[in-house]
Amino acid sequence: MKVMSFLEYCPEDFEKIVEKFRSAMIDREKGSKKFPKVAFASHSFGGEFKSVQVYEDPTEEQLNALVIHYMPEGKLKFVPLLDAGKFIEQYNKEKKK
Repeated sequence: MKVMSFLEYCPEDFEKIVEKFRSAMIDREKGSKKFPKVAFASHSFGGEFKSVQVYEDPTEEQLNALVIHYMPEGKLKFVPLLDAGKFIEQYNKEKKK
């Protein structure tokens, strides 16, 4: 399953957030599994201090590690991304019962 994360932070914490982002990327590049695998790279919301990123098959521990990593400057929210085709297939099967 893919999970979308939304990161929000205050403008005065931007440099700290950038450093934490770099640190997490370096950790992944070294092969660590502490943080989830990135499926869609981080993109910022134009003119806002928010970003979005998508992770591939994260564990609960990996999501917790992200929250802890970005604390206290960053606030994270996670939303699962469900395959619409699979949902429709399941819906049609369940509907026939």
